[in-house]
Amino acid sequence: MDPSFLFLFTKDDVVYDPLKEDGDPHLAPTLVLTTTAQVLAERLDALGISHDGLESCLAHAVEQRIGALERADIDEDDTRTLGILQSMRLKTWVHAVAVALSAPHGMSRDERTWDLSHFDGLRALWEDYDPRWLLRALLEVCESDELITLDLSYLELGGYLDAQGFDPQAAATVMFGSTFLNLTPAVVITEGVTDAEFLRAAVEIRRPHLTEFIRFYELRIAPGGAGAAVSTAKSFHAAGITNRAIALLDNDTAAEEAMLALKKVQLSGHIVVQRYSNIELCEAYPTLGPAGEKPMNVNGTSASIELYLGTDVLTDPKTGWLRPVQWKGYNATLGAYQGEVIGKDAIQKAFRSKVTAARDNPRVVASQDWSGLDTILDQLLHLLRTVGVPDPQHRQGLAR
Repeated sequence: MDPSFLFLFTKDDVVYDPLKEDGDPHLAPTLVLTTTAQVLAERLDALGISHDGLESCLAHAVEQRIGALERADIDEDDTRTLGILQSMRLKTWVHAVAVALSAPHGMSRDERTWDLSHFDGLRALWEDYDPRWLLRALLEVCESDELITLDLSYLELGGYLDAQGFDPQAAATVMFGSTFLNLTPAVVITEGVTDAEFLRAAVEIRRPHLTEFIRFYELRIAPGGAGAAVSTAKSFHAAGITNRAIALLDNDTAAEEAMLALKKVQLSGHIVVQRYSNIELCEAYPTLGPAGEKPMNVNGTSASIELYLGTDVLTDPKTGWLRPVQWKGYNATLGAYQGEVIGKDAIQKAFRSKVTAARDNPRVVASQDWSGLDTILDQLLHLLRTVGVPDPQHRQGLAR
């Protein structure tokens, strides 16, 4: 078992059933880790071992195999293999694996491990890569709700693992030692503790299987804000911090101005600064200005975290209407106004009540509005998949 697989599971995925007298662990496993293919795929995505990198990873492997065959004296079977490799794409690999897994003869191991009609030959294409890439590729063959199980029974029965209170990630930490630092989750920087609190709650409720895979940096620099978040990202770059770092800012004028400070700085490839994505709600949101109340597009000018918390908390219970954005100052540098939603404290209080209700009774989540925060989480997951992703050939120094 590659120890990197342990990091993909949490304590909640552990199933332990002590061996019965005269029991056979092969027939009745004692210690297993199990979760769905979708959860496992998203966890790998969050670690940068993502679907987006599979095609290039496989293409490089196929290129190497083709080169090796073309340099050798090949027979009829090798010629057939060469033809298969030349048309091999991720889609065709996934189909071939599905066929191999469905046929008993396709799982056989014989002397010709290069025979791509057998699973072992298909697996061999990934043998020079971090094994998590092969796992991520195999998940493409699975249905999203299919259960994926890692059987640790023989390690447990052999005394290598203690099943009582077993924590896969803690065990992985011990096994990896210093190399574990290269596998830690990305750091997410926000404008302040409130933004971090709300996004952490969103992950807990909307993507609970990722709570141990995303770290929020507690930015406590007074008065905080977009400028402080950008400064923190620059500090990470200057300090040579190797963790992937993602700074998420309000989608407003202040954040756009703060990002001007990055024009003279070329951040490391694993550090990125972005504003929250635009959302439909803000395309025609009620605003207050000298001309009275008027719906306007506030994406990019006034969309603070509060406008992503859901219409159920943005609605004023006294009036039944969305709390409006009030225009305040004009930014001459950008030629744009900055606005702020009225009643921030009330909105934040309502959201905390919403989170409490969701924690107490998960069934109420279906009747709540999480669309705005879902947009931010989708944006964050996209960045986790793409920012500073290492070369898939790099094995992180792990022994096979």
